[in-house]
Amino acid sequence: MKLLLATPCTLYITLLFVLWVHAIMGKEHMNNQDFAETEQAARAIRKLLNGEVDTIKLENGNELKIRSRDEKHDAHKRYNDKSNYSL
Repeated sequence: MKLLLATPCTLYITLLFVLWVHAIMGKEHMNNQDFAETEQAARAIRKLLNGEVDTIKLENGNELKIRSRDEKHDAHKRYNDKSNYSL
C-alpha cells in the first residue's frame, strides 16, 4: 500500500537506480573468464554444426566428431541389412 502512496519522482529514482545497478553488474559479468570460455565453446560448436570443421579437440583429450553422410548411411545400411542374421 505504501508503494501506491509513493510519489512518481521516488518511483522514477528507484527505477533508475535498479537500471544503473543492472548495467554495472552486467559489465562486470561480461569480463568473466567463464563467459569467455562459454563464448569460445559456442563458436566451436557452431563451426562443427555448420560443417566448417569436422572435429573439435576437448580439454580432456577426447575428440568430438560429426560423422559424414556416407558414414551415417553405411551404419544405417548395416543395421537394417536383412541378410545379416545373428542370434
